[in-house]
Amino acid sequence: MCCDRGLFTSFTKTEQKSVIVGNGAAISVLDYGQMAVEVYDGSEWVRTTIDKVLFVSELKTNLFSVNCASDKGYVMLTDDNSCQFYKNNKVCAIAKRVGNSYYLQLRYKNKVANVARKVKTTAIRVARKISASKL
Repeated sequence: MCCDRGLFTSFTKTEQKSVIVGNGAAISVLDYGQMAVEVYDGSEWVRTTIDKVLFVSELKTNLFSVNCASDKGYVMLTDDNSCQFYKNNKVCAIAKRVGNSYYLQLRYKNKVANVARKVKTTAIRVARKISASKL
């Protein structure tokens, strides 16, 4: 889910629907679309797209769904410091752990003044809570 409409490369209108966020609140999904991003795989930045991203303007930060990634065939391996996303036994992306959240290492292009593009580095919070107790 993304809160910045300017990060999308395409949009599709959606019927009125909402999503439930961590605090139990229901917030409106305005559209969905595709984002062109670069993800860090541990050695280099790789261009890719993320499809069916929900545009939810009420969010304060972008959220990445581990369940959606799993449904698309990605496997996640976590440790105390990071979460690695694999597909076909290849690391596709890495999220760094900060406190109780993982932040996906990615860059995206954002329109600036409608004539130039600027590459930004961002951290998208991986929507996965870490259990308070160790297993």
